Amino acid sequence: MNTPTHVLIAALVFARPGARLRSCAAVLGGVFPDLPIFALWLWAKLAGLDESMVWRELYFSPGWRDAMDASHSVPLYAAIVLLLCATARPAPAGGTAPGARWALRPLAVFCWSALLHIAGDFPLHIDDAHAHFWPLSDWRFRSPVSYWDARHYGHVWAPFEAALAVAMIVALWRRHGSRWVRAVLVLGALSYLVVPVYFAWMAH
Repeated sequence: MNTPTHVLIAALVFARPGARLRSCAAVLGGVFPDLPIFALWLWAKLAGLDESMVWRELYFSPGWRDAMDASHSVPLYAAIVLLLCATARPAPAGGTAPGARWALRPLAVFCWSALLHIAGDFPLHIDDAHAHFWPLSDWRFRSPVSYWDARHYGHVWAPFEAALAVAMIVALWRRHGSRWVRAVLVLGALSYLVVPVYFAWMAH
């Protein structure tokens, strides 16, 4: 699944108008698992490496693969959520919640958003699948369906994902009246055009 779609899903599920910290945590959790991939691409561009080398060789190299597996690890995010649940304390009767407990709420949202990201990736990766149970296991689920490869139904998934993205952008636009949120939604919509154009241009 494309990163903007992950972010839109996380925002739709967890972001709320007026809850800026929670909303930011949701967006960050939606994008965080893919940050090593962006770092790889940026590093390769700065090093002047060919695009095919990035996705055919470096993507599968041990160092970068480990970083991507760690950022897509279900046990790591689940452990943080369990730790938050174990350390949370109920607010005193008639009082306000302790500051520490309030500060942990965005972290929980961040983790849930990251786990939602992983759930979206699970059925849509083949050779580029992540080890979602790292460091407990290096097993990778290689789905018969790819979100991008036309040889594995990518041409079927792509228009569905595009329609889903449009529906989520409309829903979030109606929910959030903030100008900066709507500006981000416009940028997100444009990314669905810019990324395919970029890869088509690089291919030629």
